[in-house]
Amino acid sequence: MKKLLALFVALVLTMGCALAETAQEGWTCPACGNVNQGNFCSNCGLARPEDNQDGAFLAALAAWAGSLDLSQSDYKATLNAEGETYTATLRENQTLLEAAVDGLGRLQLDGENGSIVLDVNGQKAVIDVAAFVAMFQEMMAQQATQSQAMQEQAMLLQQLLQQAVAQIIMPSVQYASFDGRVTLHVQFDDMTLQSRLYTFMDGVIKDTDTLQKLLDGFGSYLRMMAPDMPATAQEIQQAWAAMGQPDFSRAPTLTFEGDLMVTPSKGQSEISVNGEINYRGERITCSLEYMPDYDGFSVSAKLVDSNPYTGVQSCTLQADLHNSQLTGTLLITGETNIAYRLNAYTQDEEAHAVLTSRSSGSGDNWDLNLDGSVNSQVGSFTATANLTTYQDSNLSGASRINLATLNGTVCLRVVEGGSFTRASLSVMNQNSNADYVLWIYPQYENGSRLRLEGSQTEYGRITSQWTLDGSAASDRLSLRYDDKLTGGAVAFSAHNTYAGGKTDMGFEYLNTILSAMYYGPSFNAAQIPTSFRVITDGETSDVTFAFFRDTILVQGAVNAVASETGIASIDASIDQTYMGTTIENGSIEAPSVTLHYEPGYAVLSNGEESYTLQKTVDTSKNLEYTITYSGSPDPLVISAALANGALKASMSMQGKELYGLEIAPTAKTVIEPIDTTGAVVINPDTLEEIITQAMMENMYGTGMDYTEDYSEDASPAD
Repeated sequence: MKKLLALFVALVLTMGCALAETAQEGWTCPACGNVNQGNFCSNCGLARPEDNQDGAFLAALAAWAGSLDLSQSDYKATLNAEGETYTATLRENQTLLEAAVDGLGRLQLDGENGSIVLDVNGQKAVIDVAAFVAMFQEMMAQQATQSQAMQEQAMLLQQLLQQAVAQIIMPSVQYASFDGRVTLHVQFDDMTLQSRLYTFMDGVIKDTDTLQKLLDGFGSYLRMMAPDMPATAQEIQQAWAAMGQPDFSRAPTLTFEGDLMVTPSKGQSEISVNGEINYRGERITCSLEYMPDYDGFSVSAKLVDSNPYTGVQSCTLQADLHNSQLTGTLLITGETNIAYRLNAYTQDEEAHAVLTSRSSGSGDNWDLNLDGSVNSQVGSFTATANLTTYQDSNLSGASRINLATLNGTVCLRVVEGGSFTRASLSVMNQNSNADYVLWIYPQYENGSRLRLEGSQTEYGRITSQWTLDGSAASDRLSLRYDDKLTGGAVAFSAHNTYAGGKTDMGFEYLNTILSAMYYGPSFNAAQIPTSFRVITDGETSDVTFAFFRDTILVQGAVNAVASETGIASIDASIDQTYMGTTIENGSIEAPSVTLHYEPGYAVLSNGEESYTLQKTVDTSKNLEYTITYSGSPDPLVISAALANGALKASMSMQGKELYGLEIAPTAKTVIEPIDTTGAVVINPDTLEEIITQAMMENMYGTGMDYTEDYSEDASPAD
């Protein structure tokens, strides 16, 4: 197998080196005058005269592969691998196609019977292709049938859902309309709903046709969830009748009653909603009124939850908008001693909102004040916040201890070219303070800048002080973090620009903080880069990159030049340094290397060793490449040739052939069908058995009887 793999690699290398070659033009045979397209005359068989035209061999190889005719000749392949010879024959006879390897076995494709027969040293197997095709066709037909069945099941569920809504929900809804006024009244209790649900299910179960359709579509899923469920429609009907009708006369535990009224008023509609839910002593009421007017509207809403165990919680909203003036109040109270109040109003060109909240009682408490305003005339938004947490020293609350205070301000203002934003945040507690300031402002026509400053003190001493600067535009982004205390920095930038017919894109990351922390003060000024950059104009491309891995800096560059026929040349280099010192060859797994490539010639070097690939012969009948290793005077030669309808390829060293392959036509022979007596027939059923057997052997080992039932106390050896 290793020898075959080595030959395959050699052939791929030979063919890959000629990928840039183009097809040849037609030529006239000098012997008979016939015009041909391939490398051999289609009339007299004369080989095309050598013209050294680049690409001729690849075109000849394609023409040779397309001219193979198994109806006229057999084809024999002979492989010589270091003194050992292997032969294989490919032939065709009517509906049979055979590939035979001398001394190993035969493979036959029977087109008439739709099977594949394999004979390896007397071990025979028949693959029933027709059975697999039939199985696939049956699967496709079942899928189509299942798709149609799913559509029918979806329609059935839709019809049942419509019937359920009509029989269970709609009787609880009363609708009326008079002089444009619409009223809607909903009233139900859980016992009534359960009684209607029973009546609906009773009708579905007694309808044998509908029940059977449900079982056909969803019976398997229902039995997975309830294995004891009856299997047939008749059994389900009998079990349902045996249950009898439940008693729905007991007092309900849940009731709901509500009204919706819509009344035309002043060209608009007044809306009024009222509702009440009662559940085991808990009572929830809600109300909403919307009153429009010519110059505005009024809204009032209230939600109250009365619970005998937790008390009363409520939420009230009152809002009024008239003549572009808005006033409103939102009040939330609950049993947790937390209250929220939001007051809002508008005046002239400004809108104000004030939110106050307080948590009072024993333990930790807090006060929150949030004030926001919007001025449309100058295009500004300002918000301030103050949060204070404290702890009562006693239950009476006569004295309290401040734990922490948070002050924040945000100012947003629209300016020419964008918007200017400034935000500040200050957090203070008993032992430390933290301050943060953020600026965002426009830059140039299509970009903006950002700056964030932060500092922290503990017991009056500065423990942290840093800045984050950045800019963003449509074609670039940059960020830089500076630690004012350590002097370190982290910078990142990315760009994608087009100028002078060239596209320039890439990113760069520089780190000076990790070098100072990891390598000590002596490397404090060192920048540890990670970068990638591509510059291209469509014909010439330059790529550079660098990255830091552990203590090794890896840098490289690639220059590629394209031509009309493909790649003209590639030059690449990669080198590695250890803390500024070039790594010597052999000290790491990947030393520094360079590569130069152009069609027909390539050099790969690591400083001391080099490999050269060079095209040495190129004719219409023969293509030869030479691979030279600098450490050895003996070149390795790989060659391939077409002659007299045969393909020959070889690999040699010191004039001695290591590997050789020849594929040539030979006399036509009759195929002797393989005797399938005693052969293993592989069809979908046997394939499933084989897979199951393999899985069981993988789990439990070979040579076991997997049908035996072992108890928990017995072992397979017993």
